[in-house]
Amino acid sequence: MSLAEICCRTLRPAQVGLALVTLSLQVPPPATAQSSPFLSDRLFQILNGEISGDAAFETIRAFTQYHRPTNSPGFTAAAEFVYEKALEFGLEDVLKLKQPLDYAAWNATEGEIWITSPVLMKLADLTDVQVMLADNSRSVDVETELIDVGDGTSASDYAGKDVRGKVVFAAGNPAAVIEQAVFNHGALGIVTTALRSTSQPLDHPDQIPWQRVQTAAPPGVATQTWFAFVLSARRGGELQALLAGRSLPQEVAFTGADPAGPVRVKVLIESAFDASDMETEFIEARINGTDPSLPGLVFTGHIQEEKFSANDDASGCASVLEIARAVKHLIATGMIERPKRTLRFWLSTEIRGPYWYFQTHPEARQDFIVNLHQDMVGAKQTEGSRVQHIIRSPHHNASYLPDVVQSLAELVIHGNSGYLAALQVGSPYPFPKPIFSHLGTRDGYRAEIVPNFNNSDHMVFNDAIIGIPSVGFINWPDDYIHSSLDDLWQVDPTQLKRNAFIIAAAALYLANAGTAEVPTLIAEVEGRGAERFGKDLRVAMARLASSVPEQREEAYKAGTYIIEAAALREQRALGTIRDFSGTDRQADQAIADAVGRVTDLAGAQRAALDGYYRSLTGRSAPRVTLSAAERAASSKVPASIDDVERYLNDRPRPATGLHGLMAFAVWGHVDGQTSYLDIYKQVMAEAMVHGDWYYGTVTLEQVAQTLDAGVQAGVLELR
Repeated sequence: MSLAEICCRTLRPAQVGLALVTLSLQVPPPATAQSSPFLSDRLFQILNGEISGDAAFETIRAFTQYHRPTNSPGFTAAAEFVYEKALEFGLEDVLKLKQPLDYAAWNATEGEIWITSPVLMKLADLTDVQVMLADNSRSVDVETELIDVGDGTSASDYAGKDVRGKVVFAAGNPAAVIEQAVFNHGALGIVTTALRSTSQPLDHPDQIPWQRVQTAAPPGVATQTWFAFVLSARRGGELQALLAGRSLPQEVAFTGADPAGPVRVKVLIESAFDASDMETEFIEARINGTDPSLPGLVFTGHIQEEKFSANDDASGCASVLEIARAVKHLIATGMIERPKRTLRFWLSTEIRGPYWYFQTHPEARQDFIVNLHQDMVGAKQTEGSRVQHIIRSPHHNASYLPDVVQSLAELVIHGNSGYLAALQVGSPYPFPKPIFSHLGTRDGYRAEIVPNFNNSDHMVFNDAIIGIPSVGFINWPDDYIHSSLDDLWQVDPTQLKRNAFIIAAAALYLANAGTAEVPTLIAEVEGRGAERFGKDLRVAMARLASSVPEQREEAYKAGTYIIEAAALREQRALGTIRDFSGTDRQADQAIADAVGRVTDLAGAQRAALDGYYRSLTGRSAPRVTLSAAERAASSKVPASIDDVERYLNDRPRPATGLHGLMAFAVWGHVDGQTSYLDIYKQVMAEAMVHGDWYYGTVTLEQVAQTLDAGVQAGVLELR
């Protein structure tokens, strides 16, 4: 008798499906190589052959020519490049939309600062490195004294120093220094290393961070001149020594002035805000599907960043374009069929671009089943020990998408990492299923599937008011982001190709999926859900074990909340597979059966928690009772207004102390049916399962305050 037959004879019918899924995960994979149920061997070879990390690298090379803040000449030039490439690749319905902005375009054509006494040397020039001049710096032509004010961000830094009409040297955040030095003490501008305002480490002494200063003075401040020059740590150290009279920089010309005398600088900046240009570009292109009635998929990357910015996010833009080119070419040459669902490609300004699109086209929320976002996908991983983070959707937007992407990512991870056991099977290659670019490295692929974090375009789609499942690709940590070191030398065409491969494979599977694919999707989501449920139970038990005896009942209660939230999360994910069931009753029933099995699994997990409580205490698990605050919270059910623009503009800040990602989750669980209490349970569970270190702690009071603020702001209403 087989193990499968034993399972079927001993388990209740509702448990059989889960047991078979679990059993299937234990079957050894084919000996040839790592595989995924979402990618055939033939399509693996086709995508591996067609997707080009080298071509994507060339696109990045073009992007790095431009300083690309939103609404700048460099952004416009890069957007025009994207538009022309989309046309060149034969993409369909290529559009150059104009996104209105609430600020004017800034541009600088000249920006330099010289020390004129006691030595003659140029400190900085945007002709050398664009980011040496902070964005929004104003025009000026002046020669004056330079004064060291230390950090420069507090009033005490200026005690006994007259900086009016002068330039200050400071180490603090440029905007904060401008506030004190210029607006409060009358300085003209600043020179800074900005070391305390960035994540750039001192082991890159020649790195220059990208900085911005204020676009307007506070009310009552008459001055209209301020600027910031940004130096590397090395250059800043030399200047600090000169100001302190300790030493002189190398290779400078003496002016004959007293070396101990004041340091004078000459500043020349020519810049302007163009009030006639208050819009920016949003590029869209398509590969139209064979069934226009079906919602499609959308790929995103963002054009805007500083000069260089090769990895963030020229790499994402290049990858989106390369996926579009490769898929279109494969269709044109007959290597693959045109997908059923339309593929859309958006390249715009980060976060603001997609939000603007949905504000002006709220009906477009129904046009997509998923978003695939790429932000920093080209890191040479041996530079800075960077890891490709593949970001799952938050629990409130749980779906099949992260599991499909994770399956394909694991194929690439396992196929491009060295394993001794694999060699002992007889593989002649160091990697079982290599994906390399011609001009890239032969490095392995270090990637990690991580819980949700925001700060890029995928957050827009996962926002409650949008509600489209999204995954994001962002490498982290990154010592080079937003600085002069984010340049081509630390981008690897091989990693570009691997990330594009995963995204393209996931997209093509989902773009062609229908009722025939429903069982495969159920098996993947249910199987991985069982693994997640195991972690949920482990966390609940660990919390119980680590609690002191007098807090054990509360710890047990929290554990029951974790299990309850886990069931809702997994049922939510399985429910999204209805994207592909259409009107097929059998497919719908298969999804419903899987949802039911989650209920059975949750019951088994609760029984296990109860047994663990007994083993720890010698007593039966207590009855879960609600506190007065929880009873009050259980009677309040919030619903969101269906006005994207008003919702986004008026949504208030979260309660003090609540992690921003958890506030995002609070908003995400608002559906007109879930009470304050149940929202708290789900958000608290998400934070506990992934760790206090990742999401902080969540209290019922914080959740209630956040939701109450939404009601008061008029973006939520109570039912």
